[in-house]
Amino acid sequence: RAIALGDWNAVKAAKGIGPKTAQRVVLDLKDKAPSVMAMSGRGGNLQPLALVADDAVIDVIEPSAPKPKKTASAASNAQAEALSALTNLGYSPSDAASAVATALGEDAALETSGLIRAALRLLAPKD
Repeated sequence: RAIALGDWNAVKAAKGIGPKTAQRVVLDLKDKAPSVMAMSGRGGNLQPLALVADDAVIDVIEPSAPKPKKTASAASNAQAEALSALTNLGYSPSDAASAVATALGEDAALETSGLIRAALRLLAPKD
């Protein structure tokens, strides 16, 4: 989620990662974030991965946010469906992934329709 949002500070929080490496990781992986987010909703149980940078394995830092009330498979399915809907509406996969990640960050308990509405609000042009 941090990569989809372009939040290199979250990546920098990992032990052994400096600001330049964090920025590079986010920049290099930003285009891959939508496909990873969509894969999690297709029945695949994605486990937290460790990032490899400069020959060092970095542990994943788990967020301290409260756990959502719905199951992980329902959440990832809603996420994948929202990404699909937004890309079918013509938004780029990276814009859609960023909006979905932001919407989930604001309310992790959103169902598919609510997630799509929240992401569309974020993608709407500002006056």
